[in-house]
Amino acid sequence: MMDTDKNAFLKEHGCCFYLSNDGKTQLCAVDSEQWKDAFVAILTDELVCMRHAETNEFKGERTNRQVWSEIKHLNRYGNCQVSEIAVENANAMLKEYVFDYINNH
Repeated sequence: MMDTDKNAFLKEHGCCFYLSNDGKTQLCAVDSEQWKDAFVAILTDELVCMRHAETNEFKGERTNRQVWSEIKHLNRYGNCQVSEIAVENANAMLKEYVFDYINNH
């Protein structure tokens, strides 16, 4: 998936933020129609990993926290694919939603 496609996905479906124990910003975006596609972006100083997970187990999960748990579970067993994207692209994706998160939480 191209970075522009990821941007479009995030704009269409929204996302939720978490701060991990090591202080890295993590982004979770969930497909609100199918509830089976999710992206997790881990922002570091050098790169961002976009993890794509797809499973029917996502269907019916109605909160990002539940989906986040599922992603962590899937990743433990190697079911999430990871691809690196440029920090500039990640910052563009994160900028709009970090303000949305702050304003709504």
